[in-house]
Amino acid sequence: MNSCLRKDEDDEPKLTHVSATGAAHMVSIHSKTPTTRTAKAVCTVVFSDSTAPRLIQENQMKKGDVLGVARIAGIMAAKRTPDLIPLCHPIALSHVVARIMEYYLFIFENIPFHHIGLDHGELSNVSL
Repeated sequence: MNSCLRKDEDDEPKLTHVSATGAAHMVSIHSKTPTTRTAKAVCTVVFSDSTAPRLIQENQMKKGDVLGVARIAGIMAAKRTPDLIPLCHPIALSHVVARIMEYYLFIFENIPFHHIGLDHGELSNVSL
């Protein structure tokens, strides 16, 4: 089940970050046991023709190293996830890897021991 949903007494899915009155609030994680967590996200870029991919592979784009910028953007997004996603708890990342293979951007995050999952983080990383 999505981490933003929980089942109520009637077994109906309910949003976790919205109160009974409809007000947004941050969910408490104080009772969760810290665990080792790893997340992975993949992003695909599709081009309408082969010109841009060729120029990117050959590092011939006028504005510079597109792949290098994409890697840095993925890492920066991982570090800034709580600032990008409302009501997201701060995440103590121990390691972020951004790899590009062909036209896929892979983001790997490792958190040694933490109370929360990484589902929001990895999504924001590849979307930037």
